Amino acid sequence: MNSPSGSILSCSWTATSLRGTYVRPSLHYTAAVSCLTAWHPPPRCPYPHITTPTYAPLDPLNSYPLRFVRLSEDEEDTRPTDPKFEPGQTGFADGFPFLLAATESVAYINTKLEEGGQGAITMDHFRPNVVVDGAGAWAEDAWVGRRIRIAAGTGAVAGSACEEFAVVKPCARCTMPNITPATGEFLPGSEPSKTMKAFRSGRALEMPRSKDAGQIFFGQNLVHCGREGGVLSVGDVVTVTDGARKE
Repeated sequence: MNSPSGSILSCSWTATSLRGTYVRPSLHYTAAVSCLTAWHPPPRCPYPHITTPTYAPLDPLNSYPLRFVRLSEDEEDTRPTDPKFEPGQTGFADGFPFLLAATESVAYINTKLEEGGQGAITMDHFRPNVVVDGAGAWAEDAWVGRRIRIAAGTGAVAGSACEEFAVVKPCARCTMPNITPATGEFLPGSEPSKTMKAFRSGRALEMPRSKDAGQIFFGQNLVHCGREGGVLSVGDVVTVTDGARKE
């Protein structure tokens, strides 16, 4: 949904339903067909979709006509990532299916915010799905163009059970990190973007493309290069390899 209020919608699956902070639809699928545009290129139609959900009392999203949709499982309906970075597939994400960030990078931002008299933020503001700890602030910047392996322990890194990802490019950020996830409200003063512009803009990072100069970058986009059905868990070990993109 095109609204800051969407940040307060939190969902999780159970055996029979999709339960969220405000929305609790059943898992009954209808035969209706939906065409949906999400970024470019749009995913293909049709989409089986979940029946219209009911809303909890005083739901702040009640003014929006929400409907849950999912991508078809057919291979021809998958949405490809930009092949100039790394072949892969994604769904409703704007460009790539995974975003990696380091906890120390957020700590660095908070140091700068506090120096300017601003309040601290959390990793939730940036919405990554892979968070690493112990690598150091901005260590992930040096991983672009390389592969990482995520496994249950150092002894398993070289085994077949580990999951491999290509670190394809820095992620340019919109204004969503300026929204407090718990409330759906913008932080005052266009923070943290205003503070980050001094050290995380394309100009500050000396990126070669002129169109990146004014953009703000945080986190790295990933593409999964391993087997289907892999599982990542909190506490897994991340190893950076020398493996570059395989042509």
